[in-house]
Amino acid sequence: AKDVDGNTPLILACKQSEACLHFLDDEPFDWTEEIVAILVNASPHTVPDEDIAGMSALEYAISNDSSSKTVGILQKACRQEARRKQLYRQRNASWMARRASELQGTEQTSPLTSAST
Repeated sequence: AKDVDGNTPLILACKQSEACLHFLDDEPFDWTEEIVAILVNASPHTVPDEDIAGMSALEYAISNDSSSKTVGILQKACRQEARRKQLYRQRNASWMARRASELQGTEQTSPLTSAST
């Protein structure tokens, strides 16, 4: 799901990373890592999405100086999603090639084709 500006929950979390900074026992604690990990696990297909400004969650995390762990979570998720899409395209192309070959073979042996020649 995206808002009117094309923001996914993951993009918003990375845009608002400073809002996730809290203090526990007078020590800063950044909730962004946990939030990003939960959102990535819930919707890995949204990781590469961009908002209307053309920025992804990873780009916002980098530009907002998010922790290296947060950036690493997003980089790993982007890599995995790219591999998943590549595998899907390869399988789809292979299926389409087989199907085209089957259809060509069907056309050559079709009774309609042989009757019209």
